[in-house]
Amino acid sequence: MAIRVAVETTHATVRVALAEGSGDRWRLRELRVEPLAAGASMDQPLRAALKRLRVRGSVKAIGIIPREEVIWRVIKFPTAQDEELVQMVQLYGTAQLPYPKEQAVVDHVLLEQREGFSTVAIVACRRDMLQRHLAPLQAAGLHVERLTVSSSGVLGWYAAAAQKMRVPEPALIINHDGERTDLVLVGGGRLLLSRSIGPGAAESQAADAFEAMAHEIEQSLSTLRKELPAVEVRSLVL
Repeated sequence: MAIRVAVETTHATVRVALAEGSGDRWRLRELRVEPLAAGASMDQPLRAALKRLRVRGSVKAIGIIPREEVIWRVIKFPTAQDEELVQMVQLYGTAQLPYPKEQAVVDHVLLEQREGFSTVAIVACRRDMLQRHLAPLQAAGLHVERLTVSSSGVLGWYAAAAQKMRVPEPALIINHDGERTDLVLVGGGRLLLSRSIGPGAAESQAADAFEAMAHEIEQSLSTLRKELPAVEVRSLVL
């Protein structure tokens, strides 16, 4: 049975999950969380977690980038062939995003095509930030298959749990963990909208913090109405 690790870095921890399985059937075997000092490299905490998990050799890995470190924008383009759409996305990324051209890393997901327009979610980040997350994994001997955003983990959890919950979609998932809160809108097995809205459970015990979160959720719904006016949230999952 094969093993695989997923590595996620937050502002205060390095989280390493060890899974075993094959194909599309995997199960979590063990999870380790190591503290990360402010401004410190993740090299030592990562190596400590891998040692405790008894991970050796070139194990396949997925690197997870915090949602707050990437830009997520929903844009409409005239419907075009796939290659032309990729070119339009890349042109938008180099012209409209707040990164130098040589530093911009841009990808996209097609959300819908309607009335001659393609609605696309554009995900972008700085190349040096990407390398900052990638280099420690490679230095630890891991074979990095891909890098993704923390929001995709929320989508994966929802996909596994949705059949039992029978949640009407589109559904807005509020992932309120110890260090941050992510909002993820899902529908039809796809991630439609993603936003990081600030503190996690460990930093938001006061009543005013929850009021601030409610305000951020309303702001996210307002953004949704502008970017995807045909989509109406039917469920809220915390």
